[in-house]
Amino acid sequence: MLKAVLLDDDLAVQRLANEGQELNRTLRIPCAFTSCDGVTALHICAEFNCVKCARVLLRAGAGVNAPADIDSDGFGGQTPIFHAVNSIFNYCRPALELLVDAGAHLDVRLKGLIWGAGADWETLVLDVTPTSYAQCGLYAQFHRSELDVYANLGYLFQKRYGAKLPVRNVPNKYLAPTR
Repeated sequence: MLKAVLLDDDLAVQRLANEGQELNRTLRIPCAFTSCDGVTALHICAEFNCVKCARVLLRAGAGVNAPADIDSDGFGGQTPIFHAVNSIFNYCRPALELLVDAGAHLDVRLKGLIWGAGADWETLVLDVTPTSYAQCGLYAQFHRSELDVYANLGYLFQKRYGAKLPVRNVPNKYLAPTR
């Protein structure tokens, strides 16, 4: 299943689903961003924007809100949406929208989530929701565009609260050179 998902080979994933492959079985692959240790194939689809396979998995009954494993400190348990809210170059925005449309819970709250586990940039984010995790894109070590971060925050806020996000701050604006 993993190879087919990473290749976004929806026909192979459909064949595996038809053969009765367990859609929510635990997978473990190294990842430089949101941990992919103890996740489902749908988490992998969200992490790598494998939208064609995500559609097949969702139609076949994969859990849009299936939690990942929780480590010995109680961190983790993220649902697939966490893997799509904060991607480099906003690459996973299509997966984000697909998961939201499929009923991903935006009110999930985790004790903590580790980003970049084992890397020099490892970051523990405490008391995290999909929206607060998207906002972590503003951390320097995440290397995300403020425009992309705010686009995702506005989208998630609208979907979660039914209102436009009232952006009142621009992080580090006071550090920008004056013209």
